[in-house]
Amino acid sequence: MNNLKINGILSVNGMKFHDIEGGFGQGKKAMLVKDIADIHDRKASKINELINNNRGRFKDVIDIIDLRNTDFEILLKDSGIYTQNAINASCNIYLLSERGYAKLLKIMDDDLAWQKYDELVDGYF
Repeated sequence: MNNLKINGILSVNGMKFHDIEGGFGQGKKAMLVKDIADIHDRKASKINELINNNRGRFKDVIDIIDLRNTDFEILLKDSGIYTQNAINASCNIYLLSERGYAKLLKIMDDDLAWQKYDELVDGYF
């Protein structure tokens, strides 16, 4: 967890999201559910619900990390990604690896999800 870092905002094919590295291995890219929700035009709460309903399919530290109640919350707040109120109201603050994102897409299973996945794999992961 200590090797997580935020490299700023990245734009891939018009999609803007936080460029997060680490957590799943040195130099490995990761994405916050908050950004995934924005990219897929869904609410973060709905994405979290999909994950929580299928939580047994996601392997901790391989597919997913819950950043809630970790030191990384401070960096998320200090970087302006989350407000303190948003952190306090969240049950989970999920970070997904490429593998975790692929599993989420299988659950979402719509044309937009697969289109965005292709764009992100080619331009980010």
